Amino acid sequence: MAFRSIITAPELWDGDKIARRVEGLDVLLVLLNGVVYAYKNRCAHQGVALSEGRLEGNVLTCRAHHWQYDVRFGSGINPATACLRCFAVAVAAPPLEPTVHRSVPNVLRRTLRPVRACTAVPSW
Repeated sequence: MAFRSIITAPELWDGDKIARRVEGLDVLLVLLNGVVYAYKNRCAHQGVALSEGRLEGNVLTCRAHHWQYDVRFGSGINPATACLRCFAVAVAAPPLEPTVHRSVPNVLRRTLRPVRACTAVPSW
């Protein structure tokens, strides 16, 4: 699957999140300190849409049972064993136009960013 353009700069503000559907998959985009992160838009606990949750700094909290994730890595905070499915992100500049690509389920890749493995494989 190739990268797909999904939003433009005015649609996503720094410190905010937005959900989009890409080729039948619900994706959550988060822009934090100028970096775009992309995850499957569902909590690892019971599949609730994380776009309905609360983002405070780098902490994303699920609205249903308050599971928490660090959006910079997709790793769980509460519980620490949780992990989000990560997607590769490419940003066309200017303007900001994040594109996503399905990646290996437990690996987070970003253009010009280091690869970081999640601590657990998420359930689908």
